[in-house]
Amino acid sequence: AGLDSRFKVAVPVYGCGFFQDDARWRRMMTLMPEKDRPAWIENYDPSKYLPQCTIPTLWANGTNDPAFPLDIYQKSYRAVRGPRTLCVTLGMKHSHPHGWAPKEIGLFVDSVLKGGEPLACFDRHGCNGRQVWASCRTVVPLKSAALHYTTDTGDWKERKWETAPARIEGTRVEAELPTFKGLSWFVTVTDERDATVSTEHEVIEE
Repeated sequence: AGLDSRFKVAVPVYGCGFFQDDARWRRMMTLMPEKDRPAWIENYDPSKYLPQCTIPTLWANGTNDPAFPLDIYQKSYRAVRGPRTLCVTLGMKHSHPHGWAPKEIGLFVDSVLKGGEPLACFDRHGCNGRQVWASCRTVVPLKSAALHYTTDTGDWKERKWETAPARIEGTRVEAELPTFKGLSWFVTVTDERDATVSTEHEVIEE
């Protein structure tokens, strides 16, 4: 999507770039001759091409994906210059069938190519103490919202996530964190088609 101008829309499922910033991928890179590592990063890591992507993208991944953790995933979707939508799912498994399954993929592509009703879109989000908020635009009415959080640290694939209901107040979603600090969180909304989108995850340090 960052190299071929013929694409009109893209849906990265699981995959991302910035391998050199992830401990697991760095360990795998040690199997490569040391002199070849910089050339691989410069020529093959997606982080080198994502800034050239200006088309709409939908990013679908799981909170505990074993190959593409949320930290380098976030660096990747922030690198694109086109409009982006996130669909991060708790515990989404990693396989071709699970990657093909999200209904959000077809809805998103149809909204770009066929004028279909778009997925909901988050404009901004943040927190004030324990109060979490997010502003959301949608064409299809929303039926639910949720806060997802983890107090675990360390390897992203091992973290246990909790879910709490969030309130929908017009175009605003609100929820309360269980503690002031030491956790990671994001918000999701689900519309009447059962299509879900998410905010970026945020990390509140100790």
